Amino acid sequence: MIDLKNWRRGLTIFLFTIFYLFLSPLFRENYAWQEERGAKFRKLWEFQVGEATNFTSSIAILTQPICDAEKVYFASENGTFYALNIVSGERVWEFTAGSPVRQSATLGDHSLFVATSGMEALSLDLITGNLRWRRRMDGEIFTPLIFNKGALYFGFSRYIACLRASDGEEIWRFETGDEVHAPPIIEGEFLYAGSDDGFLYALTPREGRLRWKFSTSGKIVAAPLLFEGTLFVGSYDNYIYALHPDSGKQKWKKITGGDVNCRPIGWEKWVFVSSLDNFLYCLQVKNGYLSYRFRLPYRLYHSPVISGDLLFMAPLSDTLVVIDPINGEKVGGFTAPSLITSPPGLSPNGDIIFIGTNKGLLIALKLIS
Repeated sequence: MIDLKNWRRGLTIFLFTIFYLFLSPLFRENYAWQEERGAKFRKLWEFQVGEATNFTSSIAILTQPICDAEKVYFASENGTFYALNIVSGERVWEFTAGSPVRQSATLGDHSLFVATSGMEALSLDLITGNLRWRRRMDGEIFTPLIFNKGALYFGFSRYIACLRASDGEEIWRFETGDEVHAPPIIEGEFLYAGSDDGFLYALTPREGRLRWKFSTSGKIVAAPLLFEGTLFVGSYDNYIYALHPDSGKQKWKKITGGDVNCRPIGWEKWVFVSSLDNFLYCLQVKNGYLSYRFRLPYRLYHSPVISGDLLFMAPLSDTLVVIDPINGEKVGGFTAPSLITSPPGLSPNGDIIFIGTNKGLLIALKLIS
């Protein structure tokens, strides 16, 4: 007797293999634009990170490259932080953290602030890369360290915490109902941060006191956005919410087709939000009305970035996608030699785009408009 279950499984695997080998390249032709097809980039340089270490076999670049006027800073999962000349790509310094680095760094107070998967917060000298201080927390740090007015704010374990930036001394911590994977933001008199418990919290930055909290029906894993007087936050209940920043009162909400896993970005009169339904939504700030939605070939796990009048996205593929943010039309792109694993980074004037790959390659692209 024929085993129908195994027969169907075998047929599925066979058809998927045929699609992947023969049809997938044709399908992806719509998305993976090459440089010679009119994309607006010129490759400036590439930098290959070092080998894997004894605590990880991966050299992927997961952190967003960040820049000052002279250098670009990023980390590999091999636990090494790099500072490169922004124009030439030459190595200025490197620092080995001793454990994988999966959170983007933050600049502030002549320092580079870094969180490692070894539950440590680090402060590095921007010029030399030398360690200034090291603080070990009593739980895993899930977010970048956000610098603001001499303090560092971040999520670890079930807490939103604040350290003194000069020496790493803990100032306060606020306990939520679950793990905190959403990076906090500080705007005016409030610190805003979400939690896996489904609440968005508004705290006082100096003391960590609760001012208000807003409930959603799913995890909040991405930072909120304050734009044009409105606070935007996405949830794993498929909604993007627009709130009054002072009170947390809801202005409007818009449902998407999947969990909202990335921080919204604002530009002109629109707010852009991605969902795990593989769409980027362009919504009107005032009322949440949909202007358009752009279908992505793969899921987007990093927030888009905007430079000038172009919007850049790095879905889980080898392709940097570029669209016109006004109408959602594709206007170009760049195909990397392997999977792009970092969020796109921008130079201070926005004319250089940085992307990191799963093979430990950092690529600098010059935007040609």
